[in-house]
Amino acid sequence: MRQKKIPSCKPQEILLDIEERKFMRGNRAEQKYISILKKMDGNKRVKIGAELYEMARKIVLSSIKNKYPGISEEQLNKMLKERMQQ
Repeated sequence: MRQKKIPSCKPQEILLDIEERKFMRGNRAEQKYISILKKMDGNKRVKIGAELYEMARKIVLSSIKNKYPGISEEQLNKMLKERMQQ
């Protein structure tokens, strides 16, 4: 069996290459997601956007409640509003 010759390079170059590949993978996933969205009708895209917003809202609420267990409803809503506007 013939072995592949591995080119010598610096560790920084290897790390950069790994980071570039991660970015490209993420970029391809994003491009695929966008192409799927473009094929949907407007109502479906709005529905998905609303679902994503609601999911993010629930995650933020849970995070705030976890960090401040005894928080009042008023303060919770204020912090939620601040976090969602960031």
